[in-house]
Amino acid sequence: MVAAEDFESTEFLNRLIGGMAEGVIFIDAENIVRICNPVGGEIRGVKGVDIVGKPFLDCHPERVYEKVLELIEKLKTGERREISRVVCLGERFFEHSYSAVRDEEGGFLGVVAVSRDITERRILENQLVERTRMLEQSNRLKDLFADIMSHDFINPSSVIMNYADMLLESELPRDSADYVTSIRGSAQKLVNLITDARRFSRLEESEDLTLESMNITAIIDGSLKGLEKEIAKKKIKIVWKNKPVQTILVSPIIEDVFTNLLSNAVKYSSEKSKVVLNVEDPGESTVVSVSDQAEKIERAHWKNIFERFTRVGKESVEGSGLGLAIVKRIVELHRGRVWVEDNPVGGNTFKVELPKKTRENKKRKKIVGG
Repeated sequence: MVAAEDFESTEFLNRLIGGMAEGVIFIDAENIVRICNPVGGEIRGVKGVDIVGKPFLDCHPERVYEKVLELIEKLKTGERREISRVVCLGERFFEHSYSAVRDEEGGFLGVVAVSRDITERRILENQLVERTRMLEQSNRLKDLFADIMSHDFINPSSVIMNYADMLLESELPRDSADYVTSIRGSAQKLVNLITDARRFSRLEESEDLTLESMNITAIIDGSLKGLEKEIAKKKIKIVWKNKPVQTILVSPIIEDVFTNLLSNAVKYSSEKSKVVLNVEDPGESTVVSVSDQAEKIERAHWKNIFERFTRVGKESVEGSGLGLAIVKRIVELHRGRVWVEDNPVGGNTFKVELPKKTRENKKRKKIVGG
């Protein structure tokens, strides 16, 4: 058994320093090496015992003498308490940390240098830097492609729609009018797809939103107002089951969620059917329900309908296949969730749960739509 006083012996301290995985060198006030463990010598290509008693500069190439002396001087004068630097020796990287050693009165006794092999860490850091560079390049290319799509695809599509509208205003044979209507519809579908794809891409890259207190039912009313023509055309009856004045912390972009869900409810429901809206307050969150009387979505599709380009139901109904994916992403950015379940009276009920408060009321990066 080792006695307590043995831990204070020079022999024990030498064993302790000698067993360290890091290189340790102590240089006295005259810049002479007084202690060097085996790893400290190995890093410098010598045996540790061979440099004890020799000038510390002998361990360095002549080209770095001035830097080494400057480093020691800063520690000696107290300008710096610790100095770290990374050096490459051969094919390996080492981090050298230098600290001043002082007596009880603050007198300078020398410098202790601890060296760690950080080659593996450096390799990982370089790989991370390279992957980040490639990702940034990929994002730039994606943004460029999105801009090209917006300019070179949407503009010609808009021209096609304008000419189609002009033709439809003239007197055309019925068959020709049907063809022109089909052409215009296809061009509009292309514009919608490109717009939604660009919007989804921006949402995917975003992490945060700018939040503000808003009345959730007022937001839904705004969505309904934007869909008045579609609702009137199919004679859909909008019914509020519960419409409280409910204020929560959200981004204005949340209106897109309800616009999309309501638009789907109107598009997929038959004429003269009902769409029922409900706002519930279970406590820490607010749950908004949109119930339609459309064709039931099979349970097997309840999850994947929120993925990109997944559509179920009427193939004749226009859509980009990105609407519910956009809904899901916006809700996720609010730390909420969205899901679908059966409507007991027939059809489907989409539910959006939003927390009344997010982690902190902090300003988050604002997403610009379009």
